[in-house]
Amino acid sequence: MLCCAQPSAGAPPVRDKAFTVDFSLYFRLDKIALDSTYLDNPAQMAALRAFFSQKQVQRLDISAWASPEGPFKHNVWLSDRRSRAAAAYVLQHSALTAPQLQLHPLEENWDGLRAATRLKYAHDNREDVLRILETPGIPDQERKRKLMALDGGETYRFLIDTLMGPLRLAHMEVTWTEPLAWIPSRTVVPFLPAAPQFLPSPRRNPEAWAKRTVVAFKTNLLYDAVTALNYGVEVPLNARFSLVWEHYFPWWHTKKELRYCLQYLTLGGEGRWWFAPQTRPESDRRVQRDALMGHFLGVYGKYGKMDLQWNRAVGMYQCAPAWSAGVTYGYAMPISRHLNLEFSLSVGYARIPYQHYIPSEDWQHLWRDRDNTGVLHYFGPTQLQVSLVWPILVKYRVK
Repeated sequence: MLCCAQPSAGAPPVRDKAFTVDFSLYFRLDKIALDSTYLDNPAQMAALRAFFSQKQVQRLDISAWASPEGPFKHNVWLSDRRSRAAAAYVLQHSALTAPQLQLHPLEENWDGLRAATRLKYAHDNREDVLRILETPGIPDQERKRKLMALDGGETYRFLIDTLMGPLRLAHMEVTWTEPLAWIPSRTVVPFLPAAPQFLPSPRRNPEAWAKRTVVAFKTNLLYDAVTALNYGVEVPLNARFSLVWEHYFPWWHTKKELRYCLQYLTLGGEGRWWFAPQTRPESDRRVQRDALMGHFLGVYGKYGKMDLQWNRAVGMYQCAPAWSAGVTYGYAMPISRHLNLEFSLSVGYARIPYQHYIPSEDWQHLWRDRDNTGVLHYFGPTQLQVSLVWPILVKYRVK
């Protein structure tokens, strides 16, 4: 937009009135680098370079926003970095110095979303969306939660795909006090894409991104609590199936004497089938998960050996080789942005060969008790787990 103060009729030309012109540069989703091919950036960048090549500018104000989707703290960071990226581009293509630039990171562009929705959103729940966006007194993060809950998240995803692209921008207002002969041939306005048609089932466009769980690392807190160190690795094959590998490896005894000992080496795996995946939208407290959430059933198998020594009355046994197989039921839920908590109970059969032994008085020698040896066949609960899980997610472009 170009504007100036007009002189009165018959007065000599005034050369020191303030003039302003506006430019807007747009950013791709979750990016802080300028893309010269994105939206209206080619025209805006060309006009900006031509403008600065022909005039001396006194002041430049840069306001930058992130679109409202995503965590608020991350959007604050994005708006700040985008204002700096726009400033770096201006400094590269003009004679301005850093003190002449005023940066205004304005966080989330809710005003832009309201205007774009009123102008371009034509679905049958239009009034519901506008009510959420325009009702005064509602915190913006509550608006976001309400939009996510509308129509199971379909409306929110459609807004992201169709309206939020032009909201990720740096808007520049340039002020100079000596107009030149060159004036922009057109008014520079923020870019708006063509109005979307009504789509009963909106499809995601090529600019959309999602997250995929590629692997999860876990540890059973109950075993950790009794110094039985362990870890597990789970790989989702898709939203319904996953494979788990577990390793339990406490292997210690007291140094001065062999009175206390816990040596327990177990390896095992499990195949899991997950019930309807519980995908939840991303929020300030939670990164979106696409797998390894909710209820599951599993089939497991384990193999290992054990040496347990506590005192003469209890726990003087070696067990090897022991194995177990059975079924598992469990449930997993998020407890923070990047961690899950998983509960599971396994039931099945265990075959445990055992050998009792007797220590000497000084605990330096052990003798086998040949009268107390055999094989234990056990049916029932075989394992209880309360596991802390760290899923690793990667971003990918939705085709």
